[in-house]
Amino acid sequence: MESTNVYVETDFAASRAGASLKEVSRGKPAYPAGSMSLAALANDDDVASYWENGPLRPWWMVDLGANYLIHFVDILPRQGYYSFRFQEMEVRVGPEWKDDGDFSTWELIGLYPGVYQGGNVRVHFNSSQGVCGRFLSVQRINDYQDAVALSDVKVYVYGGNPQ
Repeated sequence: MESTNVYVETDFAASRAGASLKEVSRGKPAYPAGSMSLAALANDDDVASYWENGPLRPWWMVDLGANYLIHFVDILPRQGYYSFRFQEMEVRVGPEWKDDGDFSTWELIGLYPGVYQGGNVRVHFNSSQGVCGRFLSVQRINDYQDAVALSDVKVYVYGGNPQ
C-alpha cells in the first residue's frame, strides 16, 4: 500500500508555493449516507455552510466526474462547539460509485486518528505518489454516536488534467 500521512497546518497555500495545483472538487456532485443537510454544502466554497450526517460511521462522497491523480485533500471541519465530532476520519479514493458506506476496497489517502481541536485549522491529507480515482470519500471509522459536519472539502491535483 502506498504511504499516506496527515498533518494539520494553517497555511496550505504557502506550503505548496510554486506547485501547479488545481482544485477539482468545487461544485461537483456530492452524496451522503442519509443526511440532515445537503451534501453539496461541503464543497460549495462557502466555509459558513456545512454538511452534517450521522450518527454511526457517517460518510460524504464527491464525484469528480473523471479519474484524477489526487495528491492533496484539504478539509475544514465545522467550527465551534461541534468541531470535536471530526474524529478518526478516513479519506479514500476509488474508481466506482458506492452507496453502502463500505469504502474499504478504495485506496487510503490518509487517516485523521484523533479528535479535532477546532481553531479554524484545516486538516490536510497528502499522498506523495498520488492516488487515482473518480470518487473521494470522507468517513468516520469509529462507533462514536454523533453526527459529523464538514464545512469545506477541497481536492487538489497537479496540472488538473483527468487521467
